[in-house]
Amino acid sequence: MNFFGRVAGAFGRADAYRDAAGWSLGQTVGYAAALIALATAVITVKSHLGLVQGLERSKPWVRAHVPEIRIQDGQVTSPAPQPYVQTGKDFQFVLDTTGQVTALEAPHGLLVTADELVYKKSAVETRRYSLAQVKELLITPAVVEQWLTMAQHWLWVAVAMAVFVGLWIAKLLQVFFWSLLGLLVRAVFKRKISYRGLLRVGAYALTVPMLMETTLFLAGVPASGWLMLAAYLGVLAWGVSVQMPAETTTTR
Repeated sequence: MNFFGRVAGAFGRADAYRDAAGWSLGQTVGYAAALIALATAVITVKSHLGLVQGLERSKPWVRAHVPEIRIQDGQVTSPAPQPYVQTGKDFQFVLDTTGQVTALEAPHGLLVTADELVYKKSAVETRRYSLAQVKELLITPAVVEQWLTMAQHWLWVAVAMAVFVGLWIAKLLQVFFWSLLGLLVRAVFKRKISYRGLLRVGAYALTVPMLMETTLFLAGVPASGWLMLAAYLGVLAWGVSVQMPAETTTTR
C-alpha cells in the first residue's frame, strides 16, 4: 500500500490499523515524516503568501517613517529629531538615544536606544538585544526595503523548517504520552499487541486529526485544540480496539 492508500485507509479501515501495528521502525518514521511534510507544505504556502502580502504593504510605511540610523561600534546615532516616535494601530517604533523613552506603550513594538534594541513581542514579553557587537551598520528606508524584499523571497525556508520541526516534536510527544490510552484500551478489549505496536498505531492515528487541522487551516477556520485531541484519542482507541483478539493474534 502506498502513502496515499495508507492515508485513505486511516479513515475507518480496520485492516489498515492492523497492518500499521506490524510496521517496521523505518515504515513508521517514513509515514509520519511524509504526513508532517504534507501538513508543513500546506501551512508554509499559505503562511508565506500572507507574510509576503504583509511585507509588501509595509514598504510604503517604511519609506515614509523609517529614519536614517547609523550604528558605529555599538553606538547609535541619527540625524532625526529624538525621541522619534511612530505609532500604528497596535505597533510602535521609537528611536531615542537620549534616554527619555525606556518603554513602549503599544502592545507590540521596537525601541532603538543609544546602545540597545528592545523588541516588545507582547504585553508580557519584551526582549533586549545589545548592539555592542555591531561594528558598522547604516540603516535607511532603502536598506530596510531591500531586507523586506529579501524576506519575501526566502522567509518561506525559515517558516517551513520551524513548522516541520515543531510538528515533529509535538506529534512525537503526543504519540508517546497518549500510548497510555492505548495500553488501557488493549487491556479492556483484550488485544494482544506489543507496546511498539501501540506506538505504530499511535503514529498512524495522527492521520485523521492532522488532515482535519490542515484542511481547517487552509480554509481559514480556527481549529480547536481540544477537538483535534478528541479526534486523535478516538481514532487511537478505535485503532487499538480493532486489533486481533489475544487468542488468535500471533507475536509480530
